[in-house]
Amino acid sequence: TMVNNSFAMRFSIPVSIAVCMVYGDLSIDNVTDEHVTDDRVLAIASKIIVKENPDYTAALPGLRKNKMTIYTTTGKRYEKETEVTKGDYLNPFTKEEIIQKFEKITNGIWSEKRQKEIVNFVLALDEKENAAELIKLVGMDE
Repeated sequence: TMVNNSFAMRFSIPVSIAVCMVYGDLSIDNVTDEHVTDDRVLAIASKIIVKENPDYTAALPGLRKNKMTIYTTTGKRYEKETEVTKGDYLNPFTKEEIIQKFEKITNGIWSEKRQKEIVNFVLALDEKENAAELIKLVGMDE
């Protein structure tokens, strides 16, 4: 499935995989309209076939199994199968990974100082009476 913008890419497994192959990952920096319409990405995406595995579907909702097989032009085959994707509630991101992702996504939007204030507030959320301070920190009170 070809896409023409980064929003549509979020619903295209072939384009998402191709972005990873060309740019190394699906970080916020690599999912712009320019990246997902790159001719190299579209060429790879056009070669990706997505098939349902009924056994994997039957494992839902408990497990979200998936398998990827890559066949090279030289005849090599690479295969990887998972039962639980990183970030799933059964295999959650660590606190450090979540903080790193937050910092990467908000880099250039908020200063490092503001990022740390927001992280510290959220980490202590159980001790707070309300979220008014957080609303001020993220600038939503303006």
